[in-house]
Amino acid sequence: MLDFMNQNCGKRPRCLDTIPAMKKLLEAARAAKATVVYSLIANTTAADVIKDVAPAAGEASVLSGPDKFIKTDLEKILKDKGITTVIAVGTSSNGAVLYTASGAALRGMMKRRFGRIIGITSVVGVTGNPGQANYAASKAGMIGLSKALAREVASRSITVNCIAPGFIETAMTGGLAEKQKESLLAAIPAGRQPVFEIQIIFIELVFGVEP
Repeated sequence: MLDFMNQNCGKRPRCLDTIPAMKKLLEAARAAKATVVYSLIANTTAADVIKDVAPAAGEASVLSGPDKFIKTDLEKILKDKGITTVIAVGTSSNGAVLYTASGAALRGMMKRRFGRIIGITSVVGVTGNPGQANYAASKAGMIGLSKALAREVASRSITVNCIAPGFIETAMTGGLAEKQKESLLAAIPAGRQPVFEIQIIFIELVFGVEP
């Protein structure tokens, strides 16, 4: 759980819009006895995490910097608990986090010669979209990183993939200008925008439960 702090997420409407979905994901993770680790920004404590997704008793947290998990004790936490799957969600869960979170999990995967790394990117990282150059660049970067990492670890039976959703109904796409929406809809054969919740993919793939 990355940076769900009152000091940053609490000031960003789009981040606040994700809190109900993150709460649901947390409930599924805890029900499945998954280990939950929180990343905290500088000068904060676990008490500063937004109440609805706050750590439960005994859940670990690491104080991270611009490079997220580098020089934190996340790797030791994963090793001690025998964790083989890492899901990174939050205000900073893009390229650098995908890399550092993957790196934290890879040692155990390589030792066992098996693992699965799944990133959530966007079709915009492949197609581009007017007015979203920075967003498209970050998503394209995740795809490139995943391709490179896949080549590095494939010989050890570890796969690295991205899920790239198309134009689905979310709080973010709801804020697009009408011309942007029309352009995206024109590229969909069915001509309509599907309603879908990304966290469902995570829950079903990783925890094997249907919300």
